[in-house]
Amino acid sequence: MEIIVIGLLILVSVTAVVFWRKSETDWRGKYDTVQQEKVEAREAMKEAETKETAIEKQWQQANTEMKQLREQSNTDSARIAELQETLEQERKQNNEKLSLLDDAKNQMSNQFKNLAQEILDVKSQKFESDSQKLLTPLREEIENFRNRINDIHTKETSARASLKHNLKPK
Repeated sequence: MEIIVIGLLILVSVTAVVFWRKSETDWRGKYDTVQQEKVEAREAMKEAETKETAIEKQWQQANTEMKQLREQSNTDSARIAELQETLEQERKQNNEKLSLLDDAKNQMSNQFKNLAQEILDVKSQKFESDSQKLLTPLREEIENFRNRINDIHTKETSARASLKHNLKPK
């Protein structure tokens, strides 16, 4: 019985050693696997950190660009408003100038009409005066010519009447 107990003890011991070795081998495999996973996790974490750093840089650059674009947009908006105000002022000034030009045009037109009328009046008076000066001698000549014709006619008529009278049988 002792032999059986010893045999059993040996069997139990051998079984325990086999299980322990198997368990140790399993634990070693698991430990190695965990260590490998740990290394892979660290590498993945480093890669993720690198990506995170790159993304943070890109975000900062995008944020900086966005700020610059906002500033540029504000500057451009202010410039546009300034240019629109300048354009509006220039339009008003141009409209005022056009109004002044129209007024000046109308005034010049009226002055020209008045001046033309004055010139026409002066020329008409001068023409009338000159024509009177020229026509007066002509009128006198025509009057003298008429008087001579009337005299000649009167004398002729008298001479005919006298001739008729002399030729009448008595």
